[in-house]
Amino acid sequence: MYVVPLNSVIPWPITICLQVRQLAAVELRKRISQGDAKLWLNLAQDERLSLKSHILQVIIAEQASVVFQTCCAWARPLFGLP
Repeated sequence: MYVVPLNSVIPWPITICLQVRQLAAVELRKRISQGDAKLWLNLAQDERLSLKSHILQVIIAEQASVVFQTCCAWARPLFGLP
């Protein structure tokens, strides 16, 4: 019976999860910024404020620096930062 070493199995799902989160951040940036940010601007002001709060919580909780940086890059304009 062949036993797969645990250390060769564990990193695979973590790597995929990281890649999926980074891709999701990139796709969200595209959706928000396409068409001069129409998607974002079509939301009611209270919805935008609620989403900003949630986005900030998600960014702060992100532990992977590559995903954190991607999220910060597309979130800056939402918060009025350069």
